[in-house]
Amino acid sequence: MNLKVNEVRKHVLHVEFPNQYLMGATLFRLQEFYESPYAEIRSKLFSLEYAMDLYAGRSPEKTFTYFDDWSGFNIPDYSIQFFYDTFENHLLEKEKKFFSAIHKYIYQNNKYYIIGTSADADKEDMTHELSHAYFYIYKKYKLDMINLMTNYKHYTFLQKELLNMEYSQEVISDEIQAYLATNNKKNYSELFLTKRIKGGSEELYKSAAKFRKIFKSFDKERKNEVQN
Repeated sequence: MNLKVNEVRKHVLHVEFPNQYLMGATLFRLQEFYESPYAEIRSKLFSLEYAMDLYAGRSPEKTFTYFDDWSGFNIPDYSIQFFYDTFENHLLEKEKKFFSAIHKYIYQNNKYYIIGTSADADKEDMTHELSHAYFYIYKKYKLDMINLMTNYKHYTFLQKELLNMEYSQEVISDEIQAYLATNNKKNYSELFLTKRIKGGSEELYKSAAKFRKIFKSFDKERKNEVQN
């Protein structure tokens, strides 16, 4: 498995996988360890088989679709280290290759964030994951987004939608800002039951204009840092 690792923004490591299956199979336990909605595995030692059975058992179709469900991954530094400390003697081969690929980046005593996409990912997958990284690393970005969300009229709607999509309550605010900052109109209609809102996906897209503006401005600054 060939992994491409690049610092695409300051303190943001992008790991590109050959395809979505290998990405999901490699990062499944790391992502669920960080933010699983299931308390049985979040921040706990667990086997791949147990987690797969748990995920399938909670799905409406009673099938394991995780590798097809998620096209991007994001994990903060503290969770990466906590996972390694917890699973060091229980790592799968794909996880070992992942840690081998990123090890030279993660022992520099700098705050960092890891995002993962596949080689055939859409542009929106990358920008969505970058918004998570900014929310964690940069206090100003996080504060600006929280201030916008405080009075955002569709916050409750999106919160319910995301909880129904099996997101953990602990990361709801982060997820809401990420979707609002990077979604296009098509994304809203594909992901959410927009008919419950007057104006549907058009209304959601228009209402997120300030979130997109902040993200684009911030991302431009961060991109310039790397290029310079």
